[in-house]
Amino acid sequence: MLGFKVKSKYGVVIIGLASIIVILIGVNIWLYYNSIPVTNNTKAFNVTLSDWTARWWKWAFSFSGYYNNPLLDPNGTSVMKFQPPNQPVFFLSGAYNSVGNRTVTISADKGILFPVLNGEISFLDLPNATNQADLKKALDSDIAAATYIGAELDGKEIQFQRIHAPLFDINYAKDNILSTNKSGPTQAVSDGYWVYLAPNTIPVGEHILHIKGEQPFYRSEVTYKLSIQVQSNGTTMLTELKK
Repeated sequence: MLGFKVKSKYGVVIIGLASIIVILIGVNIWLYYNSIPVTNNTKAFNVTLSDWTARWWKWAFSFSGYYNNPLLDPNGTSVMKFQPPNQPVFFLSGAYNSVGNRTVTISADKGILFPVLNGEISFLDLPNATNQADLKKALDSDIAAATYIGAELDGKEIQFQRIHAPLFDINYAKDNILSTNKSGPTQAVSDGYWVYLAPNTIPVGEHILHIKGEQPFYRSEVTYKLSIQVQSNGTTMLTELKK
C-alpha cells in the first residue's frame, strides 16, 4: 500500500522495494516451515503419531453428506458426536476452508490430536500415479505453500510438529465433502503440521484453543472452547491400541 500512496519519481522504486520485502518474507516463511523436523516415530498409546494422523484422515473421509462432517461443524456438535468409539485419542478438526467456533468436552485421560494445516492425496486423486513417491511429490508442493501456521492454548503458543504418514489404506465415503466425485477404497499418503497433547496435559477446567493454517487459496481457522473434565470413573485410561 505504501508504494501506491507515493506521488513522486521514487514511487516505482518504493513499489519495487516493497515487492522485494514481500518476496523475502515469503522465502523466510517457506524456509522456516520446511525446516521443522519430521516426527513420525513418537508414540501415543503404543501407536506412532504417523499412524494416528492416518487414522484421523480415515475418520475425516468416513462421513457422507455436507452436514455430518466435523470439518464443517458450526458449533462442536459433530466433533463430539462422531468421535471414533473406544479410542483413547480425541480427534479435533480444523474448519474446511472457513472459520469456525466450537465447544467440546473432553475427558482429561484422553490424548488430543489435531491438524494445524494438513493435506492428503490418493491414487483416486492421481490416477496416473504408480507409486507412493508419485503421491508424495504431488503433496509436497501443497504443504510447502503454507503461509501461516499457528496454534495457541489460552493465549500461549503451542509447539506443532510436521508428521508424514506413508501409504495407508482408506475408504472414501460416498458424497463426502472433501472429494465429492470420488468414493470407495484406495491408498493415500498424508503430510502436515499437527499437535498432539498427551493425557492430562491440559488442566481440568475451561480453556480456549485457537488453530489457524493458511495457504494462498485456503484458510482453516477455528476457536475451540474446551471443557476438560475429570477422567472417566476417576481413573486414567490405560488402553493400548494395536496397529
